[in-house]
Amino acid sequence: MILLVACLETLREVCGTDISRVPLFFASCCMLSALSGCSLSLGLTADPVNSFGSLSLRGLIFSSIITAAAVYCSFPPLAATSLIGIALLLRLLLGIYINHQALLISRPIVCGCQLMVLLALLLYVIIAAARHII
Repeated sequence: MILLVACLETLREVCGTDISRVPLFFASCCMLSALSGCSLSLGLTADPVNSFGSLSLRGLIFSSIITAAAVYCSFPPLAATSLIGIALLLRLLLGIYINHQALLISRPIVCGCQLMVLLALLLYVIIAAARHII
């Protein structure tokens, strides 16, 4: 939690007078990290996070399109593509690690993966804002 607050404070300081973009950046990063977290449970018969059923491929495609549209509306094209690439790379690496360790997907694993991706995305946004990419 302390890391999340520190990332948001640093992002607020880096953005300077244009503080109205910080909530938009944070919301886009949250959407992207939530998508990468919930995609861990794709194909399972019982979703560990939601008791209403399982995530279908159709639902994953729909949420991917909505998330990509929100990210490309919030960020310039180069930064948006980089954010999506970072989220996909981290999702791939976390999925390989979970598969290699033979872990069962559960709520703490999904939430932990979502938080790791969120922190990485926020760190990228801080670096991009400091270099005036966004």
